[in-house]
Amino acid sequence: MRNMDIAELLKLIKMGEGEQVEFKERVNKNLARAVTAMANTNGGVIIVGVKDDGEIVGVKKKEVERIKDYIAAVHPRPKVKIEVLSVGNRKVAVVRVYPGNTTHTYENIAYVRVGSSTVPLSLEDLVMRLSETLHFPFDSLPAPDTSLQDLDPETVERYLEVRERVRGVRRDQEALLRSLRHNSHLKNGAFLFFGKNPQRLYPHASVRILVAPQGPEGPVVEESWVGGNLWNQFEKTLTKLREVLGRSSVVRGVVREEADPVPMEVLREVVANALIHRNYTVPSETVVRVESGGIVVENPGGFPPGVS
Repeated sequence: MRNMDIAELLKLIKMGEGEQVEFKERVNKNLARAVTAMANTNGGVIIVGVKDDGEIVGVKKKEVERIKDYIAAVHPRPKVKIEVLSVGNRKVAVVRVYPGNTTHTYENIAYVRVGSSTVPLSLEDLVMRLSETLHFPFDSLPAPDTSLQDLDPETVERYLEVRERVRGVRRDQEALLRSLRHNSHLKNGAFLFFGKNPQRLYPHASVRILVAPQGPEGPVVEESWVGGNLWNQFEKTLTKLREVLGRSSVVRGVVREEADPVPMEVLREVVANALIHRNYTVPSETVVRVESGGIVVENPGGFPPGVS
């Protein structure tokens, strides 16, 4: 971690506050909240001894010690670097905050940066964030009121067949069934992928296909819903998209051939990723929107901490 020089400091002050830069005239609880928010977002720099308008007022030595006390009150303690620079006859403390790979709190509240503001996370946002940072792995948690009777035998058998053919793993249904359970219940991941009707517990675990030729602001001329387990959703979504998109003609040399307007390999990859990597704790469906300029796929959830 290289040290900041005076020229870089003055440049930051001149630029003003933003998502990753904040000024603090004095050391108080607001500094701890800002440290927490930056660690939970994309990191940043807090410059202590500077007013909101950029005027340098300086910071005393005892205040620098208090900075360390406030940082120690953030849980878990974030990765920071504190430097003290001289600007004329005044001292300025620079607190570099590095993005963390967990959720930090101050006084039991998690904060994030929204623009140049520090705001507390809502309970809903916190639950989503915790699930996405694997503080509680949704896939491995037991699905309530489920048992092996909720599995679709055809999907289980098909999976075993494909796994044996593609990966060379011998069929062992008993071992597979053991891995799908959490005590007497199915794991959430197993219920979503192999279940007869995952929508019984998770009605939002579905795909909504919209045909809106004029884009998101235009009318929806056709709407379809795809349910079932994830394997079925994957195949039914691709079938519906192929039906909506139709086929087009291309000339190869002197021969006219039919082709998909969007390569099926691309659609398969996009739809598979949308279903596999979405956040199923968010009560919203995966949306596939067919527009004149292309296909937009949106799945619920956010990026992991530190990823923009």
